[in-house]
Amino acid sequence: MNLNAALCSSALLVASACQFTTPIGATQNDAQADDAPTGSDAPNSNLTCRVGAGLIGSDEGQVGLSTGGGTKTALACLTTDRIIGVALYMSQQPVNGGDTDSAQGIRIACAPITIDHSGGHTGAVYTMDVVGFGGSGFTPAALTGLAECADGEAVTGLQVYGSHYGNLFLSATIYCTGVDVTGQSTTTTAVPIAGSGADTMNPSQVSCPKNDQIVTLVPDTGAGLDSVEVFCAPTKCN
Repeated sequence: MNLNAALCSSALLVASACQFTTPIGATQNDAQADDAPTGSDAPNSNLTCRVGAGLIGSDEGQVGLSTGGGTKTALACLTTDRIIGVALYMSQQPVNGGDTDSAQGIRIACAPITIDHSGGHTGAVYTMDVVGFGGSGFTPAALTGLAECADGEAVTGLQVYGSHYGNLFLSATIYCTGVDVTGQSTTTTAVPIAGSGADTMNPSQVSCPKNDQIVTLVPDTGAGLDSVEVFCAPTKCN
């Protein structure tokens, strides 16, 4: 005999007060709902990740095969924000007396990123530029459209081509990676920089390690954009 039955047998209670069946109109699921986790035991659908990254990035290598340049300037967002897009300043004519256009400078786009149960959210965007001093056909130059990551994604890689000369900077693509509410990487998508030219020769590419993102780009410029050093750091939730 279980405890409830024993108590009802020994107490001077009306028999109808000792019923242990599911109430009329309720279902078995309703009865089991009382055992569902509550409070801190329940799954938390309100988790939110304000996407951040380590302050000190590791040097993962260089895109662009030129050994020229001479002026290095770091590009990095505010510590609360992430790099979410890239554009290039492209020459409007062939450079260095040759037959191929090349980039004079680079722009990064920055924004805060938040991840919650409904997906990724990218906040207000601002930009930062570095350009070469021009001449040698690198000027005049025009800014390409911004290759921008989808909501909730940050830039995790960069690829460019050097043309048959090997030392130019064109036909660029960024790689964007999403994160979940715990800060772990999800999918990665390639986003070409429209207007940066079409080339398939002498490629160079840098991709961050898994669960890292680009935190700093260091363009090396002369008359134009010669190369970009890429620094990555682990993604984290703030």
